[in-house]
Amino acid sequence: MRLAFLGCSAPYPGSEDLPAVVGEFGRVIALLDAGEGVQARLFKAGYSPVRITHILITHLHGDHVLGLVPLIQSMSLIGRERPLHVIGPPGLAQYFRSSFDALYFDPPFYIEVSEVGPGDAVDLGRGLSAVTGEAQHTVPTLYYVIRRGDRALVGYVTDTRPLYEAAGSLKGVRVLIHDSAFSADDEALARERYHSTSVEAAEIARLADAGMLVLYHISARYHERERLLREARRFFRNTYLCSKFMKVLV
Repeated sequence: MRLAFLGCSAPYPGSEDLPAVVGEFGRVIALLDAGEGVQARLFKAGYSPVRITHILITHLHGDHVLGLVPLIQSMSLIGRERPLHVIGPPGLAQYFRSSFDALYFDPPFYIEVSEVGPGDAVDLGRGLSAVTGEAQHTVPTLYYVIRRGDRALVGYVTDTRPLYEAAGSLKGVRVLIHDSAFSADDEALARERYHSTSVEAAEIARLADAGMLVLYHISARYHERERLLREARRFFRNTYLCSKFMKVLV
């Protein structure tokens, strides 16, 4: 299993660091969210868009989907023919239809769109599945646990308040990628904006007995991000700070 982080930050004007993670599981290559500019960052990370087999979208906020249609256009331009499976919350299919119609664009390959809700499990092939849960954000938002059989490989939990009651669904996950938009000192702001702090992310990792925690979706207000890492490591030692183009091999 290999993870490549294409973007790690909360949105800010002119950002080239918006949420997107590639999960490589043999022949299954899944893109988790598609922030603006994701197609360029895929190439820089050494991935051709043709290789992506699945795209998993957490919610329909711009910093998570505005790179989706340009990515599909790039796939078309470089001659993709194989089908693409895109998974996300209700409204995703309408987003595609409206965008394609407005752009007079008709993809030359088949796109299977699966709108899912909390508790669904989507077959990714090769013995892998993506199991969904309900995040606590300002719009309907999913989190994903990518599993192989009874083993939790990756938990992708972003744009949410901490989900203590859902830690069981992440039990034993090898890598937990968790929203850490705010410092523990700014917990009130995290509550107001329905995000998590570094310490709350660490508490979830500890409850889930995760192998590794990666702090993710970090606010641009923190010029010294190591502060969040220090906070989290007090509660969960094996914590790392996400950085653009960081790769994790498990």
